[in-house]
Amino acid sequence: MSDEFAVQGLGHDCTRASLFDPNKLRPEYSALVAFRSSPSVIQTLHCSSPALRIRAVSLLLGCLMLLAPLHAEQIEPPLEFLYQPTNLLIVGTVKEINASFSRIVFQRTETLAGNPKLITQDDIDVLASQDVLRQVRVGKSYIVGYTVFASDPRNPERMIANRKGARMLNAPGLEPALFEDRPDVRKVLNLGKSEHGRESRSSLKLLLGLLGKPDPQLQNLAAVQIVFEHGLQKKIRAPDRRAIEAFVRDAKPPPSARGFLLVAAMQQPDVFGSEWWLDVAQNLVSTSPLGGYQNESKGLDGLVLQAFDVLNFSSARVPSESLSRWLRSENLNIAESALSMLRKQGLEQERAAIQTALDDLGLTPETGAFLRDHLRRLDLAKAKADAEKQGSK
Repeated sequence: MSDEFAVQGLGHDCTRASLFDPNKLRPEYSALVAFRSSPSVIQTLHCSSPALRIRAVSLLLGCLMLLAPLHAEQIEPPLEFLYQPTNLLIVGTVKEINASFSRIVFQRTETLAGNPKLITQDDIDVLASQDVLRQVRVGKSYIVGYTVFASDPRNPERMIANRKGARMLNAPGLEPALFEDRPDVRKVLNLGKSEHGRESRSSLKLLLGLLGKPDPQLQNLAAVQIVFEHGLQKKIRAPDRRAIEAFVRDAKPPPSARGFLLVAAMQQPDVFGSEWWLDVAQNLVSTSPLGGYQNESKGLDGLVLQAFDVLNFSSARVPSESLSRWLRSENLNIAESALSMLRKQGLEQERAAIQTALDDLGLTPETGAFLRDHLRRLDLAKAKADAEKQGSK
């Protein structure tokens, strides 16, 4: 449960989108392959780590935007998702933390949204991830979004009572739906009460202001809301585009928020500005430290992978030295992305870059094994091609 988040489903096979090659799916794409259910269904997407989770959401975001002309349904903006009829939003004080069963008991003090008939008592026992359990404190007041429903496995269009009870919402922009009970947080969450509130110019100004605040959770919420609230995008003006660009270029904000806006800018340059996103992606690949930024590296791998996807999508040529450095990365997905782009510049160039990386004494055993296996496959492919060429004479 610690690696789950809910996303809205699509009735299309996302792996057909040109943002990535369905014949070369990595582990984090496996859930997307099965993403063919009804648009109204809430699916659960599993990833093995926060970095892969960010990667999978990035790919889904690109997929959704590529399919937008074909399908009107997309991931709901987080502030709209919170106010869905099947969800509840309360204020509660943490009464008990049960790590053995991954549950938190909140003593409800106020109901902000949701059907009151779904609340049968003041003590709300909510299933949450172990990460969340480590963050909360007994006696402290929080704003919590949760649901008591789950998709019926026999009929995905139907929602049924969750046999495990209430579970905390966890979706793009709400990772998780748990906030400190503060006036500024309430002001933001109140935007979700109405379509007018979510799409107004004043809402956009508030969300853009959040991007500049040193609160990663609210920065992420604001970024995802801007990306998916299409009525809000109509209000974006030139100064707003410059603010968004500056946010994505800044190394300090959460990589997940920067990644959402980077991919959105690639897909919608008329909304978010001209091709600044290409320069940002190139800079990320060329200058990001292989080990991440000290104290600020959480999720950086996912952002770098998004930058590679953007560059692949745009067919941009990246200097080979900028790509070759990533062959020494401990993240094999990044190394694979770099190899894919090097291959476009020539097999011999790819082979030479691999050999140079293998000569690095600081290379991890896992990365070394991956590169040697890749080099072996290149040799086999070359031998096969040479044999076919000889046979055709």
